Amino acid sequence: GARGTALAKLSTTGTADVRPLYAGEALRRLVGKVLLRSELPALRTHLLPHQLAVGVSAGTEVMPHLYRQWQHHYRADTDRVCLSYDEGNAHNVVDRHVFLTRMQEVTPGLSRWLEYIYTTDIDTKVFFHHMIIPSVAGGQQGCPLMTACHAVVQRLLLESLGLVDPPAGTAVALPTLQPPAQLDMAPCFADDGLLAGLSAEVLRALQHWSIVMPRLGLKLSIASDPQVGYYLLRRCCAGGRMKYLARTTPIRHCLPGLVAFDSALRDAFCASTGLALDPQAWKQAQLPVASGGLGLRSAVDFADAAYIGSRLLVLERCHALGTPAAWDGSDGGNELGLAIVMLLLSTVALRDLLHDYCARAQLRPQAEVPGLLDGRRRPADIFLRGGVGLLPALPDGSRPVGLGALALDVAIIHALGPNHWNDTLCGAPDAATVYA
Repeated sequence: GARGTALAKLSTTGTADVRPLYAGEALRRLVGKVLLRSELPALRTHLLPHQLAVGVSAGTEVMPHLYRQWQHHYRADTDRVCLSYDEGNAHNVVDRHVFLTRMQEVTPGLSRWLEYIYTTDIDTKVFFHHMIIPSVAGGQQGCPLMTACHAVVQRLLLESLGLVDPPAGTAVALPTLQPPAQLDMAPCFADDGLLAGLSAEVLRALQHWSIVMPRLGLKLSIASDPQVGYYLLRRCCAGGRMKYLARTTPIRHCLPGLVAFDSALRDAFCASTGLALDPQAWKQAQLPVASGGLGLRSAVDFADAAYIGSRLLVLERCHALGTPAAWDGSDGGNELGLAIVMLLLSTVALRDLLHDYCARAQLRPQAEVPGLLDGRRRPADIFLRGGVGLLPALPDGSRPVGLGALALDVAIIHALGPNHWNDTLCGAPDAATVYA
């Protein structure tokens, strides 16, 4: 199925370890991708709105936005907890029989191909130097179907909390928590997810998962790898109650300052959940990234258009999950408002530059004159009296005759968008040629 390379790495305990990297057989990957595309509608129906890793545009960006909206809505509630969890080595250890059975129920068109790749009657093997390692669980590295296979198993965990109903007549079912968990939200992206709600409900959900997850071959990964990120538990200032449990990756946009962690709070959490945690892996911190989605914005390079686009794409996902979500772009004091202001300022800067050039040409430009074209009310960034003579031809191909006026509007476009891609493709090499 693939040829592997063993890359050296350090384990969470600091000892030498190996990270396998596989280059999948090309035709096999191609067939898998084509089949997956044919079953995306069925997978979306089964997995949405909670699972955001399969067939969802900007799925990776939804999670921080969801957290930011949740935190803003419940900022005064000191008994609300948001747990950010990760499943350890999930794609490699998930039970093969479970995902094959559920995938056959949800996407029968993939079942024969999956049974061919992940045989259950013939042993599959990994050859490493002179060792032969049996492959009995999980998926193959680089398999384009594995994200979907894990996702349908991940949905079983949500079913076990009573958050979604199992498919009718399913052959795979887990004990359901009674009464069902009352959570604010439970979105997930592949094996990473959030559980948010009242602290007692989140802890009840975790305790139930500790019972049912081994049946799926899964487990929560709590021990932290400093090279990957930190698990952070912060107490709310009011009353010292747990506010949220979160995991963050220290990237250049956000380097959290770490201080000593309160061991009593950690011990109380461990006692409540039954989870054994490494005391050295826990730190307390204030998270600048708590606002969510700020990885798209840097102090050096403001990606304003990307940030606004991200917020637009994920707003629908937030509403589908029933999470309080609002478009707060009218507030110039937050990140979204600032990004919109920066784009508007870019438009104004271009308008002013255009006005300056027209003035140099003695065209007597006027800036922002409304309602000039046939009585229709609309803005004109630059208005030129007698400017129609500058046009060699009108849009319909005819030649302008006589004196007239010209209204110039400035707009910023997405140069990689579907309506502009061809122009960008031709324009960039031309510009490079002229520069050279």
